[in-house]
Amino acid sequence: MAEPASYVFTRQGDGSRDVEEIAKRLRAQLGSDAAAGFTKYFYVTQADSTVVILTGPDVPFAAELRGRWPWVEPAQVTSK
Repeated sequence: MAEPASYVFTRQGDGSRDVEEIAKRLRAQLGSDAAAGFTKYFYVTQADSTVVILTGPDVPFAAELRGRWPWVEPAQVTSK
């Protein structure tokens, strides 16, 4: 059975500082990562890219990333 769809943002370079800053602020405002729509993130050193996995496109965390360059929304992915 397929898992619910996840929503992905990416950027070139290490975006860990952005992600940690947004997560901390939204955690304080909303009480949890889940309430912000944040699942996890990875910095892929060999690709020099950061990937953020969210629960959907309309969550508070997505709104924060949309306002920051160079974050982009390349695709929705579904787990199997």
